[in-house]
Amino acid sequence: MSPRLATAWHISLGFTAVVPLAGVVVLTIMGLGSSAAALGAVTFVLVAWGWWLIGRRVHSYGYAERADDLLVVHGIMFRRLVVVPYGRMQLVDLTAGPLDRALGLATVQLHTA
Repeated sequence: MSPRLATAWHISLGFTAVVPLAGVVVLTIMGLGSSAAALGAVTFVLVAWGWWLIGRRVHSYGYAERADDLLVVHGIMFRRLVVVPYGRMQLVDLTAGPLDRALGLATVQLHTA
């Protein structure tokens, strides 16, 4: 997989972290410093864990094209191997949001019979 996938997921994680950090600012303004500190600490731990997990998830994906089928493998703790015969494919769906297009990425979804 492309290393740009990790970049896209890291950016998405950063946007997700904005909401609890805004809560920290609001709690601080309201004078609830201990609640703000607790929310900030939890947010930091979850974002750090998510950042580490994104790297692991991106490196767990792999694929191989063979003469008659496509093999896709993924998973960190539980590895999953999917074999899709080319003869069973009916539709290949490509989607790309604004962030994906900016990074040159696309999501491929295979529909089979």
